[in-house]
Amino acid sequence: MREPVTSREALIAEILGELDGLLTRSEELPKTLAEGERRLVLAAQILEKAGLNYRLAVTSFTDEAKTALTEHARDQLSEVATLAAELQRKAVYEAVRVAVQRETSEFAVRLDAFLNQRGTVAQRVADSNLRGHGLTALVSSVLTAALLLWVETFS
Repeated sequence: MREPVTSREALIAEILGELDGLLTRSEELPKTLAEGERRLVLAAQILEKAGLNYRLAVTSFTDEAKTALTEHARDQLSEVATLAAELQRKAVYEAVRVAVQRETSEFAVRLDAFLNQRGTVAQRVADSNLRGHGLTALVSSVLTAALLLWVETFS
């Protein structure tokens, strides 16, 4: 091709060169668009897979948290039940202790009054033995009743 002589020819040659470049780039446009589409599809697939993995991780974490909370609640409930049983045992023990103390005190006062009515030494010795045996029988009876009450309460 010959060199342009006039500025008009130079301008037209430059415009034609620009058009040639545009045509060349426009011919490559379908390839570029296809490559962009392929990359977008690939990115969408990667994002979809990442979303699935995220959902699985959250589900797993939620299940683990539920399990841990259930075990914690079970442990706390067991501890509360143990404390309640201990408090109940102490309450029964205290009730039995008060009942035994009251009964033995009344019995001891009555027994002492009875023995004070006896005048002789031999009678006092016999009464002293009677007092000991009577007190032992009373304590045994009360403890047996308390044990039965305790067994009945916790079974």
